[in-house]
Amino acid sequence: MKRQILIPIVIAGLALGGAAASTLWPTTSRPERLAMFFKDICVAHHFNRDFGTPSDYGLVEVLDGFQDVLWIDPATGAFLRLETAKCTIEAHDPHALSRPEAEDLLARLEAIVPEELPDLPVDPSADVGPHSVSKGWLTGPRGSLARWGVFFAAFPDDADGSSWLWIRAPEPES
Repeated sequence: MKRQILIPIVIAGLALGGAAASTLWPTTSRPERLAMFFKDICVAHHFNRDFGTPSDYGLVEVLDGFQDVLWIDPATGAFLRLETAKCTIEAHDPHALSRPEAEDLLARLEAIVPEELPDLPVDPSADVGPHSVSKGWLTGPRGSLARWGVFFAAFPDDADGSSWLWIRAPEPES
């Protein structure tokens, strides 16, 4: 077969195969995946619902030297920590969220939190500044153990670019 005929056939086949693969096996974006962890693991953990284990979601358990269990998601580079009354998702340099990813994740949280935790009000004081992407749905007095809720903050313009997302239950006052 002549090269002038074979090369276009191979290129067309690769393009068609790539298009078919992306349709059959779509990739999940980082914000989608982190929102899924938040809803399926953290919110379920908060309400003591069965969610299986983080390994069911592709996360890998790692040792962190503390009593808490720490999981890493190889696909996003994010860490998930489950504690008795708290679930945290963190991403740090070099796997920190970009500004578009942080804004996408925040938009997803703005749909999830009111649906799953309708009694949590938006706390305007939870905004941590103009260089961040942040929002909090919190209740209870500031500085009190009774203060609880959901908080998200990403600092995509900082050198380390860290981001945090957590949900915490209220702790009993002593």
